[in-house]
Amino acid sequence: MAATTRLTAAQVQQFHDQGFVIVRGAFSAARVARLRQAVEGILARASAGEATAISWINEAKQLPARMGDFMADPSHFSLEFTDWLAEDAIPHLQQLIANGETRGVRHCRFQMLAGGDGQAYRQGWHRDQRFVDPEGHFGAVCDAAGAAFRGRCVEWNAPLVEGDSFFNCVPGSHSRPNTDEETAALLQDRDAVDSAPMPGATVVRMEPGDVCYFDAGMLHRGWNPEGRTRWTL
Repeated sequence: MAATTRLTAAQVQQFHDQGFVIVRGAFSAARVARLRQAVEGILARASAGEATAISWINEAKQLPARMGDFMADPSHFSLEFTDWLAEDAIPHLQQLIANGETRGVRHCRFQMLAGGDGQAYRQGWHRDQRFVDPEGHFGAVCDAAGAAFRGRCVEWNAPLVEGDSFFNCVPGSHSRPNTDEETAALLQDRDAVDSAPMPGATVVRMEPGDVCYFDAGMLHRGWNPEGRTRWTL
């Protein structure tokens, strides 16, 4: 799929039905290379004291920890980021936002999830835009908050490093409360120490150029217990 190619009707429907859609080859190898160069430039400037300091997994190896909003810090900004958003991501996001949204797509934040050097990363199951009460009161107190964002907030993961399999999700969970089994798994996993078996969970596997768009209300987590190298925008 070439950059700016429209999503098919089936892809849009999958997003609404399942809460996520993986678009293979959504942007080009040349775009991936330029995005990597932009990130590497930030790392080099941070090491030289020419950019705002970042957290490192291993500075000698130029392996950053999770990096904050690239758009909020001028020393971390690159025109390549805005070009990518405008030319590759936003045309897709405009299709995924619910019908009737007339104000256009507005950017919230742009970060990079990072790992490597054998440093384990285990995140608990959660939803980003719908409150999850571990005691199971989701349906009683949280549907109003979820409804406010339903179909209006899209997140995405786009890897810059090969073999990205760190995003786990529960298809279809974006449009309903937790089941009792899911709440039990969430309680077991809330300290992110052991891998809790989550009913219906799937591992999203991607390569550079792929992108996974997902509903912010879907149950998901980041899972990298081996500490493999990860750079995911």
